[in-house]
Amino acid sequence: MDGLEIPFWRRIPVLDRHELLFAYVEKFVVHRKQWEAEWINDNESGLNGSQAMTIVLLKRIGPMQAKDLTSYLAISSGGTTVVTDKLIDKGLIRKTQHEKDRRGIVLELTQAGHDYYPIVEKSWNRVMDAIFSPLTDLEVAILTQLFTKLVVGK
Repeated sequence: MDGLEIPFWRRIPVLDRHELLFAYVEKFVVHRKQWEAEWINDNESGLNGSQAMTIVLLKRIGPMQAKDLTSYLAISSGGTTVVTDKLIDKGLIRKTQHEKDRRGIVLELTQAGHDYYPIVEKSWNRVMDAIFSPLTDLEVAILTQLFTKLVVGK
């Protein structure tokens, strides 16, 4: 071929938007399974992923209504009840009635939850570092921007 190499951009197969989105969803599902497996293998907190995420959210965001936690965890309200009941049994969070909405439940960390947070954070950070290790800091920032755009919708 006379020593000429085909430019990179000409070697990329042309895929339509739906094919690219299907490829993304495939990779997302696999990455999620890798994430869950990594959490199981490298977790010293003794909590499952949803329980740990609840501790992290309540520490970083502060007290929140159960319905908001359900939204953050992307699970059913029944699933949220199971997660929070186990954390209440461990003495890590407490449930109180909302001041203005008698039907609303507010969840917050107990002192034991605040004290336990560094253990959860250590496991959380180790898993995040492992699962996102192929990405540079810039790529993590871009990924965050892309997912934020998907969630916000604009």
